[in-house]
Amino acid sequence: MQHPLVRAALTLTGISGGLEISSIADIPSKGSELGSSSTYTVGLLNALYAFKNSFVSKETLARQACQIEIVKCGEPIGKQDQYVAAYGGLNLI
Repeated sequence: MQHPLVRAALTLTGISGGLEISSIADIPSKGSELGSSSTYTVGLLNALYAFKNSFVSKETLARQACQIEIVKCGEPIGKQDQYVAAYGGLNLI
């Protein structure tokens, strides 16, 4: 598995095989400042848990997305994008 976010999400959720993941984007994956990687990570985690017929809270999705991006992948980012992606809507943070 080459994509570091996908690799970390699969490891975190305990899924080891039998799955094909495809992603397509219209914006660059690095440096767009639109929170795209955080949104992708939250959405990926949500999809992987759904694949396992498991429900996790928005808080868990946000926390785990932060763990993947900041700790496991070493991205120099804050936590706001993951939380906005997980909770959605208009928020005061």
